[in-house]
Parts: sequence; structure tokens; C-alpha cells
Amino acid sequence: MPFVELGEAKIPREILLKIPERIARKYQVILFGIDEDQLQLAMADPEDFQAIDFITKQVGGKLKTYIATQADILGALDQYKGSISSEITQAIKDSSADAAAEERYRPKIWPKMRQSPKP
Repeated sequence: MPFVELGEAKIPREILLKIPERIARKYQVILFGIDEDQLQLAMADPEDFQAIDFITKQVGGKLKTYIATQADILGALDQYKGSISSEITQAIKDSSADAAAEERYRPKIWPKMRQSPKP
């Protein structure tokens, strides 16, 4: 399973709101993007299959699951608290930002990590 570094990623509101905040906090998960026809889901515990099943039913679509640190997920969950004024301010900033600045706010996805052989 790939690792994602959410850092300061700005998650589009329409993606964020596909999962209610209370559910996202309960399962420590967050939707952060779309890759082709799959929603990208970051979670601290990728072996929580109950959470994956529940969220798949909640969003009614395919999920691509990523591992993320608990700190990154908690930081990203704070985006639920955005107000209308912060959304307007962000929209103005986004419209004037160049591609290099936008790149800084994209999640960094790392390929699957190899497990070291057990001794």
C-alpha cells in the first residue's frame, strides 16, 4: 500500500465533504483526491477493513487506499472547520497562484514500501 504525505495539502471541498466529519474522525481517514475513477483515501490504520467497507458504501464508489501518519490525517481533518470567508479567501489565492505554488500543496505519494524479511 502506498504512503501519502498530506502535509499542507488543500483538499477540494467537494471531495472532503463526501465523508461526514464525525465519520472521518472516528475512523481517522480522509478523502484527499481523485485518481481516474477512484477516490483517494488516506488512513492511519490501513488494516481497518471495517472502516474501508463502511466508507466505500458511504461514498458509493471505488477507493484507492493510502497510508498516512495520524498527525497528517488530524491536520487535514481541520479543513472541515473552514468557514465561508476562508473559502472565499482561498479561492482568490488559488486564482492568482501559479503552477509552482500549487505543486507545493499537493499530497506527496510514495510507492508501496517493501517489507523487510523477518529474521
